[in-house]
Amino acid sequence: MGKIVKKTLPIYISNDEIEVLSAIEKIKEIYETNPDILPTYKEISKRVKVGDLGEVLHILESKELIKREIIKNKDTYWMTEYGEKLRNFGAVSTDGMKAITY
Repeated sequence: MGKIVKKTLPIYISNDEIEVLSAIEKIKEIYETNPDILPTYKEISKRVKVGDLGEVLHILESKELIKREIIKNKDTYWMTEYGEKLRNFGAVSTDGMKAITY
């Protein structure tokens, strides 16, 4: 009977994660005209310089910002709708998230 409040989970996102999301978006644009180019680990690693790409991909997947799909027998990474929206906001530090949350 009262106001329905949708519960949300606050998350932070690092510059490395934004860089990987941006690379996935660029690869997706190329894929639309050249279906041989897929957002695989190897293709993403050509476009980003992060410490541990596998770890960043795992974190993004656990935050449901990307999803994995097997396409042409290759493990590919695609942004979710939520990931596309979040990429436009930029990086949010843990200190920034604390200021918003508390």
